[in-house]
Amino acid sequence: MWLDRGEAWFCDLRSATSADELLVAIAEAAGLPADRHRGARALRARGPALLVLDNAEHVLDAVVALAQAWAEGAPEARLLITTRAAEGVVGAPPLPRQPILVPVDPLGPDETAALLLDRARARIPGFGEDDPRAVAELAARLGGLPLAVELTAAGARSASASQLSASITQPGMDAALERTWAQLAPASRGVLVALAAFPATFSLEDAEAVAAVPDAIDQIATLQHWALLVEHPLGTGRSPGETLSLLDAVRRFAAARDAAALVAAEARHTEIVLARAEHALAQLHGLGEAAAVAGLRRDLPDLLAIVDRAVRADDLASRARAVAGLAALLGRIGPRTLLADLTEPLVPTAERHPPPVAMALLRTAWSLWHQDGRKDAAADALERCIRVARTCGDERQALLAEGRLAPLRIADLDARAASMTQTMDRLEALGAPGFAGTIAIDLGHAFVVGGRLGPAREAYARALALQRQAGDRRGEGIVLVNLGNVLRYAGAWEEGAAHARVAVRLLTEAGDERNVASALGLLGSCLAGSGTAGEGVQTLERALVAMRRAGAEQEELGVLNNLADAQILVEDAAGVRRRASEALDLARAIGSGYWADAALPLLAAARWIDGDRPGATEALRRALPRLQRHGTAWAWSATLAAWLAAQGHADEAGALVAALPEVPGPDDTGESVPAVRAYVERGDAAGILAGSSWMLRRLAVLL
Repeated sequence: MWLDRGEAWFCDLRSATSADELLVAIAEAAGLPADRHRGARALRARGPALLVLDNAEHVLDAVVALAQAWAEGAPEARLLITTRAAEGVVGAPPLPRQPILVPVDPLGPDETAALLLDRARARIPGFGEDDPRAVAELAARLGGLPLAVELTAAGARSASASQLSASITQPGMDAALERTWAQLAPASRGVLVALAAFPATFSLEDAEAVAAVPDAIDQIATLQHWALLVEHPLGTGRSPGETLSLLDAVRRFAAARDAAALVAAEARHTEIVLARAEHALAQLHGLGEAAAVAGLRRDLPDLLAIVDRAVRADDLASRARAVAGLAALLGRIGPRTLLADLTEPLVPTAERHPPPVAMALLRTAWSLWHQDGRKDAAADALERCIRVARTCGDERQALLAEGRLAPLRIADLDARAASMTQTMDRLEALGAPGFAGTIAIDLGHAFVVGGRLGPAREAYARALALQRQAGDRRGEGIVLVNLGNVLRYAGAWEEGAAHARVAVRLLTEAGDERNVASALGLLGSCLAGSGTAGEGVQTLERALVAMRRAGAEQEELGVLNNLADAQILVEDAAGVRRRASEALDLARAIGSGYWADAALPLLAAARWIDGDRPGATEALRRALPRLQRHGTAWAWSATLAAWLAAQGHADEAGALVAALPEVPGPDDTGESVPAVRAYVERGDAAGILAGSSWMLRRLAVLL
């Protein structure tokens, strides 16, 4: 069995209507990045794996293209794709690593007859009992298609199979839909066309609003009687209240019946969903945040469908409103690539839209560009956001943008801190503790980067108090992640892990998957550093899956780096090599020189664990000049010095250790340099073996 060799995931594609939505559906089901190339890399990293893509008929071209790309990129993985459509299915003889979509055979005659009797007798007890030959003949005419059987059974008017068979002039699913349509009253037809506006599951309340006729509930009941609507058990839709959907074949059929009526229904659907999204946007800070994120998540397929419709209709206003809602959600759950694709085309004209929409677009642009290192573009987005906020009299949003602008415009750390502190004070005075807390988080980060852990802890402590005052549990969780990282740098592993556990709970409640992944990454690193390296590795693996699901590439690189580092502590050379290689590939793919260079010493460490000490030493020696460009060479310089000393190269080791700084950086307790110097000069490994810093624990394993 395949499951004996690797993992397996099931993905229902019914709600996917485009190549982008296909990737989003797979990301949610299997924890893969919602990007074709990164998804292939992540799938390859899992080794033997099975991914089942069900209900693929309406996105078959996109599925085939994806299967072809992933067959090359992840040769050990297998994709099982199920579809009701046989036309266009690839069925060529197998070629090496080529995808083959194999159509599942229709139901056999006996199976078709059994299904027909089951469905018809649910409506008319005793159907077909007097004429089993007529049942068999009717079943044979339906081509073994389950949907055609459902629709035919719904048309039964008596217990006579012969009578029902006589009413069927053409077999097949399309003919069955045409027969059913012909028997519907005009009012029922109109409601069916209106419901084709929904891309996925929907609630009875939304269906009634989009249908917009007085007897909508009665007409929906009629459509259910004719098996045109699927009723899901309570809680199996995208939310507990969403219990209805159209099969894809029915949706396509209904949409083609009356184009004008469909457009009107889509307009009503758009307004209902966008009004809900804008209400959610207003609730995204404070106690209502979790419910707001849950609402946006529920409406994700609808918002994506609205964007697609707006692009086709050149409706810039609806497109921007939908993207504003999507940006708030995708910024938390990913994928980041989809967020960028949706947002960036709208940024040049952001000020044309209502202020809440304009500011949502500009804040998202700032976040994307800031993470990408595009400082000038990020600063420009913030300056535009300030102008929009002040134009509409929203001084809180203006000050928030000003506080975030300071790190991009003020180089001196003390001057930057003074400016940001002044902004925090003004926000507190305006009664906006949550916004002030956001600036305090940014200030703490600035201090960490500057190597000033004491002021960083003070900034994060103020941020924590402010977020708690605001009732912003998501903000509180983010502060705890940052504060936990400061504790990790100081070697306070247990305290850092305690902060991480609380952060995971708070951020999970808030629906912020990207920061949940960050909190898991912190927890894994703290566990590994505290001496439970195996548990730390497992937690970091969970963090990696979560970060890939969120599509946060830069953060994924950090998790990969920490995971490879933790695998050194359990002496897993293959694991170190695998994760460091993934980090190197991803860093090169997105142009991150910092993380590409950071992977090189980890690959050298894998060689050392394997026993190739000369090769590891030479690889690390070659990597150091690249690390020096980023100011991150000291820890690995110390490692190289220790390796050289262990191999008897005392002079070179002494020269390296003499050049080590006395206070290396923010990610050390201050004990590492003296311990390494004592080992190189006197062969005294006691300090290394007893060290609490990450660097010394790693070095103790490697020596």
